[in-house]
Amino acid sequence: MSESNILNIQLPAEDSDRLTQEAKRRQIDRTTLAQMLLHKSLANLDIESLEKLYNFRQKTEVLDFLEKHPFLIPLLLEAHPHIRQHFPDSPLFLQYITDPEIDFPQLAIYIDRPEELNAEEAIDKLESIDDDWWIDAEPQSQGKMFIGFN
Repeated sequence: MSESNILNIQLPAEDSDRLTQEAKRRQIDRTTLAQMLLHKSLANLDIESLEKLYNFRQKTEVLDFLEKHPFLIPLLLEAHPHIRQHFPDSPLFLQYITDPEIDFPQLAIYIDRPEELNAEEAIDKLESIDDDWWIDAEPQSQGKMFIGFN
């Protein structure tokens, strides 16, 4: 049985009336509509947070992918500080990836390899992210996300 908490919110009469009218229009109850609006608002806040942490490539495709796979959003927020421990100043990119050799699309976190690191040093740092965090967190991505170099 899931646990639920009750939150009472006082709305101005005008907002309460608008909520009631919209719920009737959608043929749902007010509580369901309020939950939908809250979820959408929180998702928008999460996207805004992601945009502060990552550069988006193919933004429309990335946002569409995240809409279909919202479980990736908390993982992307969690990934950032772990990546920053090893690559503090490297630009980070989110990109929607389709690969003909892979049957399903993925979201990539690409790290710009710092010029001061040779390829071997950069790979060692990426492996450190794996060891410190990603190996345990990766199952949450359901195979829909990876971390690599740009």
